Amino acid sequence: MSNAPSSHVSISLNAAFQILKEAEAVLVDLGGNCVTFSGIGEALDGAPEAEFLNLHSESEGEEFDVAFREGDNFTVEIDGNDLLLVDTEGNQVNVTPLFSRNLV
Repeated sequence: MSNAPSSHVSISLNAAFQILKEAEAVLVDLGGNCVTFSGIGEALDGAPEAEFLNLHSESEGEEFDVAFREGDNFTVEIDGNDLLLVDTEGNQVNVTPLFSRNLV
C-alpha cells in the first residue's frame, strides 16, 4: 500500500456541469476512446434520478449509449484532463472535455 497522495481532486457536480457545457465535444473511454458531441441538459434538475448527460456515438460499426444521473455524481473526481463520472449502470467512465481554440 502506497502512502503517496492521490492525484484526484473532487469538484461539485455544478462545476463539472459548467465545464461540460463549455466543451465542444467529449472524449469517452468505454474500453476504447470515442469522440462524441455531448448531449448535456440545459440545467441541473436537483433530482437524484435526473439524467444530466447522455452520450451516443458509433465507432467502427459499434454503437454506444451512456447516461449519467445527478444522484450518482454529486461530487466528481478529476484526474488530469478527465472527469470521472459514474454512469447509470454504476460504472466509472472517464470523460475528457474537448475545447476549440481560434488559431488565427
